[in-house]
Amino acid sequence: MIVSIVLILMGLFSGLFGYFGLDIEETWELGNTEFPSPMALFGVLAILVGLFTVVTGLLGLLAAKFKKCCFTLPFMIFTIVLSIAMLIVALLAIIGQGATEQVTDIFCKGEGHDTAIQVNGESYANLSEYMMKMYGGSIDRYMCTPACPCDPAHKALYQKATESTTGFKFTVSPT
Repeated sequence: MIVSIVLILMGLFSGLFGYFGLDIEETWELGNTEFPSPMALFGVLAILVGLFTVVTGLLGLLAAKFKKCCFTLPFMIFTIVLSIAMLIVALLAIIGQGATEQVTDIFCKGEGHDTAIQVNGESYANLSEYMMKMYGGSIDRYMCTPACPCDPAHKALYQKATESTTGFKFTVSPT
């Protein structure tokens, strides 16, 4: 029963964060098509996962209280789906963590920026051009500002980074 209450609270937090915690009014242009920003898609996903988690928690409470098949079976199915989703997210996090050195080399040291890349059939001269097109608008708005301050311990890295090496504009504060 305690686990179900925790699930309900986590679901409510996730849904509320998805609804209130993100800027969902931005759109991005890719060619002639406008897409909602990834932050908006993340917000919608957080709301859906929150609702699914709340329903799973409610089914758990009903299964614990009434011990009927009509509550227990959907609870078991929802729990399995939720567990598989968590395993997929964990696997993606592990895979992403494996590329830490490459990401550091490309973004922090400025290596590998002169290689042409192709993403979804579109060609880009280098990684900087692709990153600027895909993420420039949202990163430029928040990077090294009071909303997302840069870590003083790594100040030398982002002071050395320029728009030509990273594709982004860093607004370094004087501190």
